[in-house]
Amino acid sequence: MGYSNAKQKITYEAYLQMEAISDIRREFYYGEILAMDGGTPIHNILVQNTSQTIRGKIQRKGCQTFTENVRLELEAEGYYVYPDVMLVCNESEWKQNLSLKSAELIVEVLSDSTLQDDKGQKLASYLKIPSLSYYLLVSQKETRVEVYEKIEKGWKFNLYESAKEEIPLGLLGFSLSVEELYKGISFES
Repeated sequence: MGYSNAKQKITYEAYLQMEAISDIRREFYYGEILAMDGGTPIHNILVQNTSQTIRGKIQRKGCQTFTENVRLELEAEGYYVYPDVMLVCNESEWKQNLSLKSAELIVEVLSDSTLQDDKGQKLASYLKIPSLSYYLLVSQKETRVEVYEKIEKGWKFNLYESAKEEIPLGLLGFSLSVEELYKGISFES
């Protein structure tokens, strides 16, 4: 997914009204509207593979995966995004709210137009979510998964570049196979 270049300042209330009647997803950043561009076929495959793989591994009651069209509130009335994949284990929250406020796992599939934000402002904001245990950045240009894992005093970074690797998500009670995430995708040497 990418951002269009058209930015305009509006109020939070106007943003909510726009979102309620539109088929286009827009992120909101302190008055700026960031319309999401269409994704590539590889982006879509990676989102589907990741969501399905996580869904197949979930053991905890009340957990659910969400993709691309579910809004996450990073700051009330200030910052709202649409992560590519989220794992949310607060059943009462996802049954009752249009904008989720927590996630245990967030995945962004990197594209040229979102790379800077996914590794910059979103990274900084995501790592402040109290419930978040993992943030994964999945490349659509090569086999490469960057993983931020919550540890006792901050965050630990790991890189996975081989299809044969397993990504341990011990805080969630399962692991992800890099090969499963990239199923159906091959990169030319």
